[in-house]
Amino acid sequence: MNVPQIIGAAWNEIKELRLDQGKQLLESAIPYAFENPVVLGALKSISFWKERSEIFIEHSEPLVQADYFFSQWLTYLEFAKRINLDDEESLYTFKQYAFFSVKIILEKKLRQSENADPQYTMKLGICEKALGNYIEAKSNLEKSGGVGQDNPELLGHLADVYALLNEPARAKVLFREAFFIDPQRVPVELLESELILRLSDYTKEKYSPEKLAREWLPVYGVIFGVFSVKRELRAVEYGRLRQGIYSLEREYAHEKEKRELIEPRLINKYFWQIDHLISISEEPQKINEVLLKIKSLNPDIHGLYTK
Repeated sequence: MNVPQIIGAAWNEIKELRLDQGKQLLESAIPYAFENPVVLGALKSISFWKERSEIFIEHSEPLVQADYFFSQWLTYLEFAKRINLDDEESLYTFKQYAFFSVKIILEKKLRQSENADPQYTMKLGICEKALGNYIEAKSNLEKSGGVGQDNPELLGHLADVYALLNEPARAKVLFREAFFIDPQRVPVELLESELILRLSDYTKEKYSPEKLAREWLPVYGVIFGVFSVKRELRAVEYGRLRQGIYSLEREYAHEKEKRELIEPRLINKYFWQIDHLISISEEPQKINEVLLKIKSLNPDIHGLYTK
């Protein structure tokens, strides 16, 4: 076999969770490609995942194993940057390794228990999404409502898979809901649709640290029309919204050290309030009162929102 064939055969072994066989194949290519960045990067990547796989096996609880490998996938992406491995097929192969490893243990757990924690189904959906199996991902995520209908992690992943399946209206409404509940609990780093990644990249370039950028994401989601699909609030929801606004206004007034984080979250709640007032045909004066609050917080955002 020539070097590209050896690399291709190694990828197939790794995708089937056979790291040692993949390593042997890649090592056999070194005499013919001793400076090949893909071969060298892949061998370093195999060492990375072999070490993590030993820790993975030590954990007996599948949910802990899943969370561990999800986090290690993100660590691996940083590792790949450090070793200058940016080959798409390489990254795809090790992504398959990480998420297929988790998929197997979750499916085994679900076969063994008819009444398993819905977290298992949700995490299986996350794996299927990462593996490119979007229909299966959608099915599992939709069956995971037991984790809570207001769970930002579930809503974020479900919105992501709707976007990947070219269902933008459903994606937009769920992304909007997820970021309204708590931007910090939306797993942006594991999302894949262009719909949300472009918005995330924009806010990360504009704001730092990432925690602050996450709070501004839904604000710009509204401004840029990404969160354009809305729904009418029930009376009890609007009551909670008003209470949330009141609490944040008090925090903003009395806790100056937190203002940087409170400002975008408060603005997003004002956006929701305006949408509700419009939906019930409230008089313009009340809507203008909310707009003035936005203007007092951030004239630039007010200008972008009202232009």
